[in-house]
Amino acid sequence: MNNKPNLMFHEILNDSSSKSGWHNESQGKYTISKSKFIEIINKFGDSINYTFDDGGCSNFEASLELKRRNIKGIFFISTFFVNKIGFLNINQVKEMSKNHYIFSHGHNHLMNNFNFNELKLDWAESLKFMKLHGFETSTICLPGGTFSKTHFKVFTSLGIKNIYHSASTNILLRLLFPKRIIYYPRYIVDDKFNNMIKLNYVSVKSHIKQLINYNK
Repeated sequence: MNNKPNLMFHEILNDSSSKSGWHNESQGKYTISKSKFIEIINKFGDSINYTFDDGGCSNFEASLELKRRNIKGIFFISTFFVNKIGFLNINQVKEMSKNHYIFSHGHNHLMNNFNFNELKLDWAESLKFMKLHGFETSTICLPGGTFSKTHFKVFTSLGIKNIYHSASTNILLRLLFPKRIIYYPRYIVDDKFNNMIKLNYVSVKSHIKQLINYNK
C-alpha cells in the first residue's frame, strides 16, 4: 500500500452495448471510454493508484494499458462472478496478477446487507477463493461503499487490515471506528472526470451514507 491518491474505475468500454461487469444494469453510470482512460493515464501517469471494482471483463484490457506503461493497477474481484459471462475468467485474473494487485471485492458483491452471519459467510467464501488461487487476503474493497459497525466486526474477525472505500477522505471513518484497520479513500471516476476534488457532490453523498449506516 502507498499514500498516492486513489482513482476508482469500473468499466472501460468503447461500445456501450457491451456486457462487462454491471455496466448494463447501472446504465453505464461509472463506465468510461478507452480514450478517456488513456487521457487520464497520460495526465496522471504513475502519480496515482488506478483501482478497479467488480472484475468486469473490460478490466483485462485496462490492465494491459497500464502494463504497457509499467504501472501497477489495483483490481478488486467479486469472486462468485469469476468465469461468469461479462466477468474475468480465472486465467485472466492470474495473468493480471503477474503485473498488478488482485484483492477481494466480496463474493456476491453484497450491498446494503447488515446481517453479521450472511456478511461473514460471504466474505469468508471470497477470501477462501483468494487464498486458493494464491492472492492476498488482508486487503479488501467495500461493494457499494457500504460500511457499518457490523461490517467492522466481520472484517476484524476475518483478519482484514486494509479497506478501500468510496469517499474521497477518511474523516468520518477515522472518527467513527477504532484504528485497527487502515482505510484508503478514493475519487470516483465517471466520463466527466477531470480533476480530483475532495468535497464534491459524490463525496458528500458517501459521507452521509457512512453516517446513516454506522449503527447498522
